[in-house]
Amino acid sequence: MRRHRDLCEHAVDPLEIAAGLEAHGVTDRTAARFRHRDVFSLAEEMYARIARDAETAPYPRPADEPRTGLVPLLLALLPGAL
Repeated sequence: MRRHRDLCEHAVDPLEIAAGLEAHGVTDRTAARFRHRDVFSLAEEMYARIARDAETAPYPRPADEPRTGLVPLLLALLPGAL
């Protein structure tokens, strides 16, 4: 389960960890090897065990950049609106 550390550190709740574990092929049978009834209870324990810094967000927010992608999108859609 050490290979899922990055997933656990960046998760905002246990359900995100459960989804990531299932995406990596972890099943209820695998969770039973770790003495859990299902992937969700395993994810809850993994979420509880990860040390988090309350000061930082799970993912760093990008710097304030101008939204340049919106103008070309609107210009591309303009002929369809006419």
